[in-house]
Amino acid sequence: MWRARPVIPVWLAIASLGCSGGEDTGKTPADTNPPPFGSDTGYGVAPIGEPGLDLAGVESALDEGVRLVRSLDPADLLDLMDQLLSQQDQGVCPSFTETDADYYDLGRPQEVCTASSDAVFQVDLRYMRDEEGQDGASYLYENALVVGGSRIVDSAGEALDFSLKFTHTDRVISTGNRKIAGQWFGVSTWSGATAGEWLGGASSVGLEYMWVTETDSTTAAAFTAQGGISGLQGTVADTVIFSGVFGQEYPADVLGFTLASASFQSQCEEEPHGSVSIRTRENEWYEVRFDGPVLAQPVESPAECDGCGTVWFRGESMGEICPDMAMFLDWQGRPW
Repeated sequence: MWRARPVIPVWLAIASLGCSGGEDTGKTPADTNPPPFGSDTGYGVAPIGEPGLDLAGVESALDEGVRLVRSLDPADLLDLMDQLLSQQDQGVCPSFTETDADYYDLGRPQEVCTASSDAVFQVDLRYMRDEEGQDGASYLYENALVVGGSRIVDSAGEALDFSLKFTHTDRVISTGNRKIAGQWFGVSTWSGATAGEWLGGASSVGLEYMWVTETDSTTAAAFTAQGGISGLQGTVADTVIFSGVFGQEYPADVLGFTLASASFQSQCEEEPHGSVSIRTRENEWYEVRFDGPVLAQPVESPAECDGCGTVWFRGESMGEICPDMAMFLDWQGRPW
C-alpha cells in the first residue's frame, strides 16, 4: 500500500534579497538584477573554486563514510549503558521512578549522586532494554529506549557524556524476515573508548534506519534510511547523510534512501534510490544522486539501473561514479 511520506530535505538554502522601496539608486535594472545562480560574479561573492576531490576521490570517500556508518553498532551503546547502570545503588543513587510502561526513569534534573561503587550519576534518563525471547508471533532480539542524558562516571573515572533520543528494535516477524530498525538522535562520548572505537568519537546522529533480511532471518535483503551522522573518524569523510527524493511518495516501510534485493520485488539490485551526501574533513560537501527505482517500481531506462550515480559539488555536476553498492547488503543476521 502506498502512502505519502514527506521527505525532509537535507538542507534548505534561503536567499534573501533586499529591496529599495522605490528609492532612486542611480542603477539600471540590469545593475540591480541578481547574478545567475552559481555565478562567481556580483555582490562580492568569492569564486566557487575547484573541488578538492576528483571523481575517484569522491567514490573512495563515499565508501569510507558508509563503512564508518556501518560500524556504529547500537549494541555497543546499550552494552555500555548496562555496564554503567550496574554500578548504581538500585533505587537510591540515582533516584528511581517506576512507570506503567516497560521503561523506568532514573535521576532528576540537577541531581548528582555518588553510588557505593564510587560511580557518579548526573542523569535525567528514561531507559529500557527488553530481554531476548519470544514475543507473541515474533522473536525479539532487542527492544531498547534511551531518552535523556547528562553524565555518568564509572568507578574507574571514565565518563559517558550523552544527550540522546534513541529507540532500537530487532525482531523476527511472523513471515521469518528479521527487521532491525530505529531512530537515533543526539550525541554520546565515552572517555574509556579505545582508539578508533566510535563511542569515543563524539559522533552526532540524526538518523532513521531499517535493515531487513529475507524470510530465512539471515540473508540481507534491504536497507533504507533518512538522515545522517557527523563526527565520523575517517581519513576523508566526516559526515554522511542519506536522503530520499523530496516530494516522492513511498511505501510505509521505505524511509528514503533505499537499496533492496529481488526478494523484496526490487526491479534493480545494482543501484539505490535516493542520494548520499558526504562532507569531508576539508568542509567540502559532495552529493551522489542515484536513479534506482523504489522496490517494485519499474525501471524505465537503462540509466536507472546501471549502478552509477551523479556527483554534485556546489550545484554543479562533476560526472558519474559507479561505487560498489553491495556494501549495504553484505551482511548476515545483523549488519554489524
